[in-house]
Formats: sequence, C-alpha cells, structure tokens
Amino acid sequence: MTAKASIIVQAVVDAAEAAAVQRAMTHLSAALRSVSEQSPTLRCEVLSSFDAVANTAEETIVITSFLSEMDRCRDPWIAVEQRLRAKYESLVCHRNLIIFVCTVFRHVPWDQESNMVDARRVRIRRLNLLAAEFSRRLGIYVIDLDRALADIGAHSLQTDYRLAGNAATEAAAQ
Repeated sequence: MTAKASIIVQAVVDAAEAAAVQRAMTHLSAALRSVSEQSPTLRCEVLSSFDAVANTAEETIVITSFLSEMDRCRDPWIAVEQRLRAKYESLVCHRNLIIFVCTVFRHVPWDQESNMVDARRVRIRRLNLLAAEFSRRLGIYVIDLDRALADIGAHSLQTDYRLAGNAATEAAAQ
C-alpha cells in the first residue's frame, strides 16, 4: 500500500484573504475526494510573513497577496515596487515553491478618507499590473481576484478591496 500524497499550501495573505484560502482548501479537498478515494490530503498554513515561508524538500504551493500593501498607500511607489520585487525574486530562487499572487479587488469606497480614495485606486492598479509583470518575468501564477470579483460587483458582495464579509470570502474562495 502506498502512502497517501500530501499537498502543502503556505499562505502569506491578509486576514480576510486567509478565510478565503481556508474555504478554497475545503472546496478543493471535497473536489479531490469526489474523484478518488486516494485523494491527497491538503495541509494549509497561514503565515505571518514572507520570511516564514519554509524551503522544504517537498513541492509547496505558496499563495501570496498584495493586499497588505494597501496599508502602506502613502509609501512611494518606487520603494514598494523594489521591496516586492526583492521578496518575490528571493522566493522564485527556491525551485520547489509554486508561487501564486492574488490581485487586489479594485473597489475603494467613497466613505474613506476622501483624499486617499484616488491614491488607493492608483495603488491597486499599480499592484495588479505588477502581479502581471511578475508572472511574465518570474513565472509566478496570478489568482486574479480583481477580475473574478469585479464580475460579481462590490455592491452584490457588500465589500471593498479589503474583502470583508462572507459573500466576498466565498466568491474569492471559488
């Protein structure tokens, strides 16, 4: 009898996205069980930082996000881009890591600081473009949450770029 395979997932994501990742793992696990009794087990761990990503001998799926960068919206873009580029370049050096980056949902509500609404929208656009560039240059896979959630709409999901709420969690998990 062979040992049951295991899929390791490490997620470096915001708290709201962590709920979506956990729910996605539940959906994936159920789908795998429905097609095979010998389906692999999923081991998912939410990490607090890129530094906590383990470089193991086993292939590991690493799900990352740019959402935490929205807290640093006042930082100069060049510094943000350089910091993210260094983080992702260091991750791709580990051949056993399969790296994904989630885009940021582009809806910014008007009820926030009025002087920051446009700055946040510009930052989201730049981050999402950077995700595409990292995919092209570094071979990182993109989970385009922005595209998927924009089709549903922020009003229907009752959320914004922070992805709070059950409807947004479920939609992102899908």
